[in-house]
Amino acid sequence: MSARVIHPPDLEERALAHWREIVAACDDLRSPYFAPEFTQCVAQVRTDVRVGLIEQSGRIVGYFPFQVGPLGSARPIGLALSDYQGLIVEPDVEVDPVRLLRDLALRSFRFDHLLASQNAFAPFVQTHDVSPVMDLREGYDAYCAARRAAGSKQILKLGTLRRKLEREHGELRFELRADPDRVLPFVFAQKSRQCIESGGVDIFAYRWTRDLMRRLLQIDTPTFGGTLSALWQGSTLLAAHLGMRSDRVWHYWFPVYEHAFAKYSPGLHLLLEMAHACDDLPLYEIDLGKGQSDYKTRLASDHVPICEGRVRTPGIGARVENIAARFDAWARATPWARPATIPGRLVRRLQYRRRLT
Repeated sequence: MSARVIHPPDLEERALAHWREIVAACDDLRSPYFAPEFTQCVAQVRTDVRVGLIEQSGRIVGYFPFQVGPLGSARPIGLALSDYQGLIVEPDVEVDPVRLLRDLALRSFRFDHLLASQNAFAPFVQTHDVSPVMDLREGYDAYCAARRAAGSKQILKLGTLRRKLEREHGELRFELRADPDRVLPFVFAQKSRQCIESGGVDIFAYRWTRDLMRRLLQIDTPTFGGTLSALWQGSTLLAAHLGMRSDRVWHYWFPVYEHAFAKYSPGLHLLLEMAHACDDLPLYEIDLGKGQSDYKTRLASDHVPICEGRVRTPGIGARVENIAARFDAWARATPWARPATIPGRLVRRLQYRRRLT
């Protein structure tokens, strides 16, 4: 096995078609993050995007999209916006991550949403997690029945809230494909407000993130597209969702809602409308993304195992850095690492800001 670096605009159409064939043949790669279009869109708004072409016997057998970081590091495509990471390789192709980095003249690759099913990275994993999903393979009605059977009352409660909302304010209207000119400014403003009020980093304060969203919304192919949906009450925009989809999965990315209607949970009404719409799209899964939230626990019916860690090529300082990384992972997992503490919050903000630049 060997690998070489190429700039995304230099990928030939046959390579892109091959990339799509690999994704279509592997259910683990069903997320839109693994589509070549996502890498291409990021490359249009960032100058640090590269693709590692993985070759065997003189033939391309896989792809490793990444962004060039400081000191020869590889960073995930989309940086802090990346909810899935990994290699796109043909079945039965074995990749040595350390050799891959050497061939690409890279020193390290740090991942935090890597597919746990990619066993080549197992020796470098530090922590495990999951990304909860709504399994809609059998249709929306079957999904609702399964959640009730599992003891979740979330959908029933949302039905009661929706009737109350419509009784007090008027009928709701779901818009599967919303007008970006009308809805996108609402998404940017509400998400920025949410980030600031929670003490986090304003994701959309960076021009490249806003430009990326606009470019994603310009794509609508059978296997990939940006998505913008909305929930209205008359002329009032109650909730919106900005995300992307493959031919199988709708990734739940940036949901926002009008805070004046927060007691009615308009964002979750929109999510259920999206789930219902999957019957006709057709999509069989909504991926809710990594993270702990009550609504994810109550609405998720399955999950995708993911992991966090770092691959390093041997060299001066590698052992010390690996020990430091493992200590950091242990420290964040201890009861003393309280999320509400001011020093911890400031460190996380700085870390997240660094992952957006």
